Amino acid sequence: MKISDVEIKESVDGELYFTLPDEVFDRLEWKEGDELIWDWRPKHNDFVITKSRYETIELDLSDEVFTGIARMAHDNDITFNKQIELILKEFIDTCNEPPHDV
Repeated sequence: MKISDVEIKESVDGELYFTLPDEVFDRLEWKEGDELIWDWRPKHNDFVITKSRYETIELDLSDEVFTGIARMAHDNDITFNKQIELILKEFIDTCNEPPHDV
């Protein structure tokens, strides 16, 4: 499905918004009340909208670690949260691997 034109409208209180066709919501199985994540990709000058399927967790990161992850996210043109997600997924996948014989 391709949507070429999206009309940007302005609400009475000055907020900008746009409406997606019902077919898009049906295809993506998005419903009213779903939490959507907007990932801005500056290198591409666009954004990606995805449905949140995650729980919130709190991380205690040193300034040095935070800065390193932020740089990785920037280099990969993804959000900080997406970079954390990838790091945690890789760690979990590693933990789920069978032990190596020594």
